[in-house]
Amino acid sequence: MRRADLKRKRSIKKQRDFFNDIMNSICKSERKKSNARLRKGLYKKFFEEFAVLLEYAEMKYSNQDNISFKWVGEDKQNQTINYDGEIYQGSKLIEKVEITCPLISNKDKMIAKQLNKSGYSEVEIFDPVEKLNENKEKLELKINAKNSKNTYDGTVTLVAYSNDSLHYIDGEEFNQKYKKDLLDELKSIDYQFKNVYILENLDEKRLIRIK
Repeated sequence: MRRADLKRKRSIKKQRDFFNDIMNSICKSERKKSNARLRKGLYKKFFEEFAVLLEYAEMKYSNQDNISFKWVGEDKQNQTINYDGEIYQGSKLIEKVEITCPLISNKDKMIAKQLNKSGYSEVEIFDPVEKLNENKEKLELKINAKNSKNTYDGTVTLVAYSNDSLHYIDGEEFNQKYKKDLLDELKSIDYQFKNVYILENLDEKRLIRIK
């Protein structure tokens, strides 16, 4: 995978084909699998920015024609306004997107190392209610941290990726309350962003608009 290929502007379908090609290439190589698990080099950007941007574009613009996007890499970093991706309709730029993955942590790297070494990871024992509340705090803290920076403004959409299916509880009543509390707290924030979304990838994918 080359940086220039990752940064190319393509239609949503062609970006999905590109993603699938990279994933197929990873599956055929133990070295690439190891590097991908550890998010080495471009793999961090590929999984934590490009892949999220792809899912977001597919979910939001699936019924619209002539939509394309590109990951802009470091091109928009350390500038007055920062963001990770651009979405176009025809030749017109219609959305600037900043991606954040608040639930990715050092524990994910530890698990990746264990998988690379032995093919399995240690069993984790946890209180699921406590863990989900911890995840809620992480989402809120990360979104608040992004919102407080002066490198974003009302032209940028923030997309927060939530994919912690490992700790998700099979209990509808608790899940409904958890989601309601999370959304109520996030909607109470005074955002500088144009739009704010949670891209939830649990038992099913959902794009939840906060602002």
